[in-house]
Amino acid sequence: MDIHKPKPWHGLREFLKEYLIIVVGVLTALAAEAGVEAWRWAERTEKTEAHLRAELSDATVGAQAHIALEPCEYAMLAKLRQALSRPGDDWRPPYVIQVRGGIAYGVFAAPIGGFAIEGWKNAQADGTANHFPQDEQLKFGAVYDLLASTQAAGDEQHTAVADLNSLAVPRKLDPTSRTEYLRLISRLTESARFMATNGRLLLQQTGPLGVKRGKLEDYGPSLGVYQSVCRQFQAGQTTIVVNVPATGA
Repeated sequence: MDIHKPKPWHGLREFLKEYLIIVVGVLTALAAEAGVEAWRWAERTEKTEAHLRAELSDATVGAQAHIALEPCEYAMLAKLRQALSRPGDDWRPPYVIQVRGGIAYGVFAAPIGGFAIEGWKNAQADGTANHFPQDEQLKFGAVYDLLASTQAAGDEQHTAVADLNSLAVPRKLDPTSRTEYLRLISRLTESARFMATNGRLLLQQTGPLGVKRGKLEDYGPSLGVYQSVCRQFQAGQTTIVVNVPATGA
């Protein structure tokens, strides 16, 4: 077997030539690897941005629902506040919301959910957000901070609505209980204002990110329930009858 021994370098020039070949080869390999890695991140970032814009588009639908129903919510809460302020221990609600069939539903209805924040959390967790342009990082971060506070407020509102809806049942209410319900109404009034205000801010802040605003009707079947409640309330009906979708309202 012939063994080819490495040829000895003949002078500094030949050494530098071989050294340069090795360095150029290493740098070329590193550049190629970096290029592939950059391409992968660019593709991943593009997909993530598309997902975030879709998620924010859904959020604009929830925002529009809260904005559209804000006046009705104020009116319903004002009606309940007026009724609770009357003297006496006997409580009869000024109106009641019923599911078709006569089952008491409550005395107040407000949009639920619609402000997902998982997309941005995932983008931060896997490092994709760090590959966004600095300006986009700041804009997406600000919008999702707004969404997070809106989501938290929405959860609190949902709990408060459940408590308030116990007023659908006529019963005795002592002064202390009436005072607690009046405080609850004040909280829900501020909550309705907060949700609608945040909704308007969301619509403003998503525009510069290229988010396509969703349509109000895309909120789903529950929107029809809320709109029906408001129409019947504004018409002065004391028994408001609604058809609750199979998935809930």
